[in-house]
Amino acid sequence: RTVQDERMQLILARDSFQPLVPLLDAARGVALNSPGAQLLAEYMLLLDRNIPDLNPQTATRLPNAVQAMFIACLAPKSKEAATAGEQVRFTLMERVRRVVSQNLRSPSLGVTQLCREAATSRSQLYRLLEGEGGVAKYIQRRRLEESFSMLCDASCNLAIAKLADLLCFCDSSTFSRAFRQEFGMTPGDVRRMALAGLPAAPEVKRAARPISRTFSDCLRGY
Repeated sequence: RTVQDERMQLILARDSFQPLVPLLDAARGVALNSPGAQLLAEYMLLLDRNIPDLNPQTATRLPNAVQAMFIACLAPKSKEAATAGEQVRFTLMERVRRVVSQNLRSPSLGVTQLCREAATSRSQLYRLLEGEGGVAKYIQRRRLEESFSMLCDASCNLAIAKLADLLCFCDSSTFSRAFRQEFGMTPGDVRRMALAGLPAAPEVKRAARPISRTFSDCLRGY
């Protein structure tokens, strides 16, 4: 919540709220003004007021309650329902995202593995990631995002060359060029800022991607 404009953000871990993913992806960038959305806003305010006083036993039940409330308030109704094709696409994108996240350090990560583990065809996969610049570009971007997070961790003392190798870049020079193109700064810049206790602010100058924003994207304002 910000004091100036009274906005509130509720951040949910994507992996912990799988049933909500299609609903939240479908609502991205949309101003919600339905009765259900108003009810959800009131519920968030209620959470804000009461979370500090919750006892541990009640707190353990809160994630299920939050998920149920989101589904009840945001689930599409009749004529507003998303098409079956959109739902399939959201579900498939989530499977692909999870496979990539689990295999960022695997040199074998590619089209074949994605198709096998996400249970999709090559043509479906290519269509799904077309807006991301293609399969290879999507995987590289996710690896770069992981490297950014690691470099922002002042306790991570891996040499940059070792980090590049860990995330399957062919050499540190290739990694550094891709990193600078993606974030507008070098890996060394990010590490120095982390060690100095300063927040890294990427100067990203690419068009907004249409789908699949990650949690790190949100934190960095993409």
